[in-house]
Amino acid sequence: MISAGIQIDDAVANEYTALRMKRAHRYIIMKISDDKTKVEIENLGPRDSTFDAFKDAMPKDRGRYIPFSHNAI
Repeated sequence: MISAGIQIDDAVANEYTALRMKRAHRYIIMKISDDKTKVEIENLGPRDSTFDAFKDAMPKDRGRYIPFSHNAI
């Protein structure tokens, strides 16, 4: 059987679970690898990061995948 599509790197799954279940990060910035075979982590935002720090970490001219954990008001 031929595998098609882009794979999710194990580190991505582990860090996403840490963000979602343990609130270990404020955000994860992910990108498609240069060889276009997998999604990989570009930046992990520490839990005490601000939204401004998040905006500064984002590339201005390239798309990314980002789960962001915010505090409810």
